[in-house]
Amino acid sequence: MTVTGWIHSHPQLGAEFDWLGCDSAGSVAYFSTAGAGPIPAGILAEPVYPDDVLQMVLALPTSSEVATASVAYPKDWENASRRGLYAYDWSHRSRAYELRARPATPLLIDQLGPNGIADVARRVRLMLLFAAVDAISPETVDTSA
Repeated sequence: MTVTGWIHSHPQLGAEFDWLGCDSAGSVAYFSTAGAGPIPAGILAEPVYPDDVLQMVLALPTSSEVATASVAYPKDWENASRRGLYAYDWSHRSRAYELRARPATPLLIDQLGPNGIADVARRVRLMLLFAAVDAISPETVDTSA
């Protein structure tokens, strides 16, 4: 089943919610909603989406240096990038997911192994390349499952 689009009013609205996605090249990113960001529709499809995404990310082995990071934000994004994931946070100001940390050596979805996190990341594919964007606006980016 293909589930596309973004949901702006969802059950997680008002609470911090983390999710994963992959891009057209198979790179993986960690996203944080800041309590207000929209989520891709594929997240609400069955099976139930895990609520411990950050813990799943932190359980991955360290595999990369952080190429760029925003020092004004918590270390969660840097820790995700140390595991090869791009890291984005929802910005209320720009109404987009803004890049907070970029891995020097991006992890590809096929490298995630059999720990379940690959299945979570595959639920959302963004039709772009994380390496080429510093901000992801739901109004301009398509998703697919």
